[in-house]
Amino acid sequence: MSLRARRILSRVLTGNRGCEVCGFGAHNLRYVDADCRWTEQKPSSGSLPRAFCRAHVPERGSSALDLTGDRDIEWSYVAAHAGRYAAPGKYVLDFGAGSGVLSLAAGSTGARVLAIDLVPLQFTLSYPCVEFRQADVMELSAEDGLFDLIMNCSTIEHVGLAGRYGSANRPDGDLEAMAKLRTLMALGGHMILVLPVGQDATFSPLHRVYGPERLPRLLDGYVVHESSYFRKDERNEWVTCDREDAFSVVGSARYYALGAMVLTLQGGG
Repeated sequence: MSLRARRILSRVLTGNRGCEVCGFGAHNLRYVDADCRWTEQKPSSGSLPRAFCRAHVPERGSSALDLTGDRDIEWSYVAAHAGRYAAPGKYVLDFGAGSGVLSLAAGSTGARVLAIDLVPLQFTLSYPCVEFRQADVMELSAEDGLFDLIMNCSTIEHVGLAGRYGSANRPDGDLEAMAKLRTLMALGGHMILVLPVGQDATFSPLHRVYGPERLPRLLDGYVVHESSYFRKDERNEWVTCDREDAFSVVGSARYYALGAMVLTLQGGG
């Protein structure tokens, strides 16, 4: 039985909402109080309850920082920077296309876009220049040296963590995928990368968080041409921060800082 089917069955059997961390049936409700702390008491602000299973229920009084709004940060960064490198006559790879927002954004420039994902197509192909393949990036071979732009948005942290998005269990799957992507990039090409950052950690099967130890390994063979970092403040709102501040964040299954950067190949080739 697939993970998605087991989650649905768990919710049906318990008659409860799905845990917002793992998606299985949830028995515990928590609210966020005015100090951005988890509480069982409904605050006067009228905030909606959040559901958690027993394994993931947050401790009362602990910080309620979460990833709310992360897609707004990620997609706006990638879409804004993609406009520099996606154009008619250019080839773009959307690695882990998901809902297809970025594939369609790049396709709207007239560039030819290959959107790949391990899961089936989740969006309408509105542009004839956008092609979707349900494929593992490690299977691509005919495309070596083809792509002028690779969009790698909130994808690499999942590669090799079994149990989510259909990925096989490969402890260094993320490092292998980044090495593979180097072979797919054209001379003078660029990668736009957005990923979780903070103190190095892995929260299987959800995501990795990249810090001073693993991030340099991930970026081996690449040059960082520009970068931006984001974290949540005490009001649970995203703010810009410096690299050191982002790396100080202690991540969890529900929260991490964000790193966004533009990469090229080391040596320019």
